[in-house]
Amino acid sequence: IIHGMIADILTRSPGLMLENVNFVKKVIFPLEVLPWVVILSALFNFFIGFCLLLGVIYIELDYIPVTTLLIPIILAPYVLMLLGLSWTLAALGVYVRDIQQLSGTLATLLLFLSPVFYSINILPDTLQRLILINPIAVIVEASRSAVIYGEHPDYAILDASLTTSLPTFISASTGIDAMVHAIEAYCVPDYHPMCDGIALEALELIGRWLPTAVAIPDSMMARGGMQIAACLAGISFLK
Repeated sequence: IIHGMIADILTRSPGLMLENVNFVKKVIFPLEVLPWVVILSALFNFFIGFCLLLGVIYIELDYIPVTTLLIPIILAPYVLMLLGLSWTLAALGVYVRDIQQLSGTLATLLLFLSPVFYSINILPDTLQRLILINPIAVIVEASRSAVIYGEHPDYAILDASLTTSLPTFISASTGIDAMVHAIEAYCVPDYHPMCDGIALEALELIGRWLPTAVAIPDSMMARGGMQIAACLAGISFLK
């Protein structure tokens, strides 16, 4: 069901502009609305499939886990990603006509490269890291845990306002700690270009925002930048 949403976006978005020439030629028509049509259609199909899934789960388990109510929270970032992807493909489809065939093939590959038919926990650590590169892998795993196993999704919320009261010394120390994590991850000799890029981005953010976060504790821009940097430094440790 999760894969079906991105499959709809990949197969339908590239032809949006060409299939709606009458709307495109009208200057007053907001073209950015067109991808929303595909998103809402994908959400409707998801809702139908999800209701059927809940029926099967109730038959098998005799109950529906309460954590199923967390599905909207799990899907929120996924829907935003799909919306951005739809806008991008709709724009590219005007100039690259063959992108629709390529995106259809990509949709099929994503199905087999995501933990839809199996749990990611049964794979070796090396393969788990590769599978998690797939943008839908995390969403699939979180949805499965919430709907079938009754577990809360393993999400983290970065709220910069919670760090403004930290003493200056702790702000500086935690910032340096994040910097050390990023440097250590980057210096590991294993070849992992994605983690290397994430570590470098973390170092760039730390260099930009750490002095400001220490000098001006109430700066939300600096605090937010440092939270993102610390998060990226932790992710780079996947290497």
